[in-house]
Amino acid sequence: MKPKGAEAERMLYELLYNAPPLYHLDRDAWTKQKASITGFLKVWSPFHSKAVKQELTTFSILSDDQMVQSAQYGDKLKVIVNFSGRDVTLQDGQSVKAKSAVIIEEKRTLFDAEANAKLLATS
Repeated sequence: MKPKGAEAERMLYELLYNAPPLYHLDRDAWTKQKASITGFLKVWSPFHSKAVKQELTTFSILSDDQMVQSAQYGDKLKVIVNFSGRDVTLQDGQSVKAKSAVIIEEKRTLFDAEANAKLLATS
């Protein structure tokens, strides 16, 4: 069972650890969660299709409170997640919004997990 209110954190963990999301849906649940699920899968699926073919080469905790973490897959695919409720600026100057992930490859992709999780409440 997935705890209510922890949806944003769950999505961030799934990106950080390249773990597939699991959904238990009936017709009513699909109707209520469709926007959030499809929004997340638009980010997670392309990330996973690349990460799954590579080793986890680096895992780092980037903040003293351990709320900002990163994982690198191979040489060129990296994800930084911010579990905290505040925006952070890393030592290299990169900013990461609260409750979000930044996927870095040739370009940066931002996934706002908190905004995505709010789609569940409005459904």
